[in-house]
This record gives sequence, C-alpha cells and structure tokens, in this order.
Amino acid sequence: MVTYSQQSPEILVNGLSSANLHFKASRPHRPCQLSIPDEVAEHFLITDIKVGRYSQMIGASCLPASAFAASARAEEIYCDWCREGEYVTVSVTCTSSDAQKISVLLRGREPGAESALAPGQRRTLAGLGHTIVRAKESAIVRVVEQEPFAVDRLIVPAEIREHFDLVGLQAKDRQEKRAVSIAAPFGPLRYYDPMSEGRVCMIPPRPVDPGDAIELEVRNVSPQSRAFYGALGGWF
Repeated sequence: MVTYSQQSPEILVNGLSSANLHFKASRPHRPCQLSIPDEVAEHFLITDIKVGRYSQMIGASCLPASAFAASARAEEIYCDWCREGEYVTVSVTCTSSDAQKISVLLRGREPGAESALAPGQRRTLAGLGHTIVRAKESAIVRVVEQEPFAVDRLIVPAEIREHFDLVGLQAKDRQEKRAVSIAAPFGPLRYYDPMSEGRVCMIPPRPVDPGDAIELEVRNVSPQSRAFYGALGGWF
C-alpha cells in the first residue's frame, strides 16, 4: 500500500536543458511511483532517479515522463529504502525548445506497508531512450540491460503512439548468437489503445540476462521526423 507522498516545488527548466528535483524525506519510505501532470509530462524525460547517491535505474537509457502522467496507470519503480532526512533526486530533461515548468509528486511505501520482495518479484521500468526517426523510415532502438529483467510489456506514450508502427521486438543474448521474438502481432501502435495507455502486453514474460539486449524496430508513419521514446515494464 502506498502511504507516503511528497510534492516537489515547481521549477522552470529552460528548453533542451536539464534540472534536478529534490525530495527530503520526512520519514522512512521506499519510493515506488511518480506522478506528473499530463500537460507537463509530454515535454520531459526522466534521466535518473536517485536515493541518496545511488541511482535506482536498471538501465542507462532515459524514461519518458509520460509513463508517469497523472491520467495513466500508476507504474512502479522499485527503489531502495530512503531514510528520514535523506534525499530522493529526480533528474529531468526538457525536450521542448521552450522553457517548461514541472512539479513531480513522489509516492512511496512506509515500513510495514509492504511485504518483503525477493529478486524476480520487484516491478520496475527500463527506459528506451530518445531516438529521432526520419519521416516514413524505420529505426532500431536497442537497450542493453544491466540487471536480470523479465519483460512483460512495452509502454509507448499517448502523444507519439499514432505516429509509429511496431515492426519487430526481440531479445538478443550478449554474444549476439541468438535472437528471440518476444511480441506479436506487430503493427500500428495506435491499435493497442484498448490494452491500456498504449501498453503492448507480452505474455509470458521474457527473461533477459545482464548484458543481453532488447531491440525494437519502429517505423515513423508520419510525414515529418519524430522522436521515439518509451519504456519496457517487467520484473527484476
């Protein structure tokens, strides 16, 4: 049960610039969710989440802030315990050419509000970065995982979903000797609306070992170059 919440002050971030939002814990908790207003989220990427000095991201690529839009299904990011007085830092990058304001609501679980979770039972997100895809062309988006990760869904923000087709999605081992398709059928991402906020469900979950890669091939069906970004959800 989520019992802890804390709102950051609103800050102004210059266009194409980065900034940090800091949360000083008023009591011990484990951060697990972010919430960002819809009209703000589409202009930002989440580049890191730290508890104290330690990053909580399981991959090196950024996450779309839209994955945490207030109107979307709450996504979990498993984090370390944060002690009273310790800081949680959320790093963001503004993707707009104009300055944008942002405020983030942090939610967490306090001691006694959750059961102990063993490795493989913890939910989190792995970012897909930010890739520019030319009009009417395809591109490969490749993410190398740093933790054991069982992927079970692809999250594509609503604001870009109608502009892309999903051509392929596969896992490759670290020696590049084996590639396994992990999602079907493929096609326009906008057709996945009924599956909740553009989520493409992958059943059963596909285990990915550290050093293995997940590759997506996406096609920009619009008449202009666009950025593709999203996240993979799963267990680690």
